[in-house]
Amino acid sequence: MRWLHAYFGAVALLVYMGAVCAQSNPTEAGLTTDRAEFTVTTDVVGDRVLQMEMGALEEISAGSRLLHGPCPLVRIGIGNNVEVRVGGDGFLASTGRDSLNAKGMSDLSVGVKWKLANETRFIPAIALNPSISAPAGSRQFTSSGYDPTLRLALAKRLPAGFRASGNLNASSLTDGRRFLQRGMSLCIEHDLPARFVAYGEVYTLSALDRHGAASTMFNTGLFHGLGKRMQLDVEAGHRLSDCGPAWFAGVGFVVRFDGWREH
Repeated sequence: MRWLHAYFGAVALLVYMGAVCAQSNPTEAGLTTDRAEFTVTTDVVGDRVLQMEMGALEEISAGSRLLHGPCPLVRIGIGNNVEVRVGGDGFLASTGRDSLNAKGMSDLSVGVKWKLANETRFIPAIALNPSISAPAGSRQFTSSGYDPTLRLALAKRLPAGFRASGNLNASSLTDGRRFLQRGMSLCIEHDLPARFVAYGEVYTLSALDRHGAASTMFNTGLFHGLGKRMQLDVEAGHRLSDCGPAWFAGVGFVVRFDGWREH
């Protein structure tokens, strides 16, 4: 289990470095995150900004559980409209009828987000997020293939302080042989007192595997900002279809720092 100790040690070191830089290098830029929702925002982190987003999630279905953690996502700003993204589900542990006590690492995804347009009065903000998942995970959890995804992200402010965002996704996935998975999502957010933000979203996937049916989920949660450089979040969700996890719940945090920016 040395690899597991080394993995969590590296995660802890990154979090510590981020927290130190977040406190010692304050700037005026705001924090924009891509967790905890399924929906990816149109915002990028900004030029020469490093942001780490992590959390833990547990899925519960009839007779089985799957724990994800710490679900790292590292976002690196390259200019004002582009960011590089590296992430995955991290360590996975499943129990249940089909995979008793299976433990291992997830595959690794690498991608970019390119903000194409800012929001105008009638037009939403637009971004593209292509990525590819590489078969770097453990035997129990890897897809054994290089799986590309293309995501179109849209966002628009609504009356009464609400904000809407949505995604249209297409993925070529490996499951014995390739199949096309399509997805879409809609998320609504609203600010609350004391630096809280509430959200609710619905998302659907055309199939979870090559022979599976469509899966639709409802997800809701809260964000809480800790200054301008850190955020905590909680989420919970339930399926609206026959496929997918019956329930899931998670917690997470975000640390942003500008330690390599020029001042």
